[in-house]
Amino acid sequence: MPVIFRPWHEHTGSWFWWGQKLCTTEDFVALWRFTFDYLCGEKNLHNLLFAYSSGGDIENMEQYLERYPGDDYVDIVGFDYYQMPDAGNQSFTRNVNRVLGIVTEAAKQHGKLAALTEAGYEGIPDSTWWTEAFWPAIRDHRISYALVWRNAHNKPGHFYAPYPGHVSEQDFIAFYNLPETLFQSDVAELGIYKQE
Repeated sequence: MPVIFRPWHEHTGSWFWWGQKLCTTEDFVALWRFTFDYLCGEKNLHNLLFAYSSGGDIENMEQYLERYPGDDYVDIVGFDYYQMPDAGNQSFTRNVNRVLGIVTEAAKQHGKLAALTEAGYEGIPDSTWWTEAFWPAIRDHRISYALVWRNAHNKPGHFYAPYPGHVSEQDFIAFYNLPETLFQSDVAELGIYKQE
């Protein structure tokens, strides 16, 4: 069974020790390649799909690919981006759309899959966020998936997918029902996981 493995994510920021200002480009690439070689070579794991995932603070292709470890070490290219409470829907949509343009072009150039590897809006206080901000941000791009962050059981208000009765529940259902979106039940019907 394939597993998407996203090591050393958000490396363009500096909140993790492998980040832009805390780890050189050379060290980052060496770390990535060591991780790949150790897991796939030494530990003989061949079901991992390696996702190269920057932060959303990308301005251009050169910046996005600065720490790219090479085509032999990556399966998926993507980025993480969150809507901040004071930024507004238009800012989120515009920035995700812009960076997805860079990422999908990188995917095309390097023969990889593109994705929005981590995203969301904490608490989702906007009742129409899914169809008025999230969907417009991703709809014009050929991406393999868009992943929202977790719903934490131990942190009140720290959730990124609605629950029954939530203010954005009905809008999420409308997003789910769009003919262009695929969820697990849709994918299962297509039988894409069947081996011959």
